[in-house]
Amino acid sequence: MEVNQILILRRLCLLLIVFSFHKTTTATLVIIEDIATMTRKSDLIVHAQVIDQSVKKDKTDRIVTMTTIKVLDGMKGSKKGDIKTIYQVGGELGGRVMRIAGAHQYRQGEELVLFGLRYGDMWVSYGVGLGKFRVLRDKQGTHVVEDLHDLVAVKPGENKKFVFEEPVPRQFPSLDEFKNAIDIAAHAPQFQVIEMKPMKRKVENSELQKAVALKQLAKKGNV
Repeated sequence: MEVNQILILRRLCLLLIVFSFHKTTTATLVIIEDIATMTRKSDLIVHAQVIDQSVKKDKTDRIVTMTTIKVLDGMKGSKKGDIKTIYQVGGELGGRVMRIAGAHQYRQGEELVLFGLRYGDMWVSYGVGLGKFRVLRDKQGTHVVEDLHDLVAVKPGENKKFVFEEPVPRQFPSLDEFKNAIDIAAHAPQFQVIEMKPMKRKVENSELQKAVALKQLAKKGNV
């Protein structure tokens, strides 16, 4: 690990300790990306509903929670009617509770939009506490609200310092508008970065001829 990386990690740890004095609960540090970036990086984007959940221990004695969702609309990596399983470390089992600060909680019957990443034959959310948007229905219609809690957003500041702030959940006035933003990002053209090789300096004809002449004179012993 490079010296700069070590210094950054130390600074992050120190700032997290300082920040914890001002918080009554622990929090997870995250970098929040825009919807377009999340769309490009996600393996799975679905509008779905929670239909089942199970909690068990894995091979390392950790509590893990598997949440089963039914896809209502597949926007990336899935189609309507598919059944997907969301994998999470943590949960409650036999009176024992294991929680990761900021981790999502899923409830039976809950409607959501999930940005997910592949994890074997299952899926995990885009990041700890990131990638889940609740779909809420009321008299005004159907709107979407980002599900955020116990998180601290990290942003680059001035003079190589970091800015820490409590993230504000993003909201969309309608489910259709949110899906449209995702669709636009998913079909946006991707620009390939081409590595440019340094160009070799061309030797002018006069310089080349001069070099050849000097070489010939050297062989004759005249230079």
